[in-house]
Amino acid sequence: MNADRVSVATTGDYGTGISVNEYGSSARLGSGSTVSIDGRLSYGVYIDGLNGTSANAPAWFTAAGLHISTQGYWADGLNIQNNSIIDLGLGSSSSISTTGDNAAGIWSVGDCYMNLLFYYSSEMNNS
Repeated sequence: MNADRVSVATTGDYGTGISVNEYGSSARLGSGSTVSIDGRLSYGVYIDGLNGTSANAPAWFTAAGLHISTQGYWADGLNIQNNSIIDLGLGSSSSISTTGDNAAGIWSVGDCYMNLLFYYSSEMNNS
């Protein structure tokens, strides 16, 4: 997938804004894209290279000036699994904002390359 200035919004539990799965899969967003997530156990961007043939290279996600906002219990901004790479570009001024208990801006077991990333996380008080 190749796109520029994409706007993605999901509402509801278990949602995913952008998902890149399997070896050899890729998504390339140009600049100025936004992902907004509102729901429990959701992801702004989820990427994995867990299945397929390693000869096809890892799953790959690139973007510049990407802005991710999540709200909800365990609503992660980026969830990066094995055999995957996220590249948010040089000088891209990307940002991740999370609000909710256990919501991680970046949860990674894969490789992640970033420059000029702004991150804000706020836990909600459930009492």
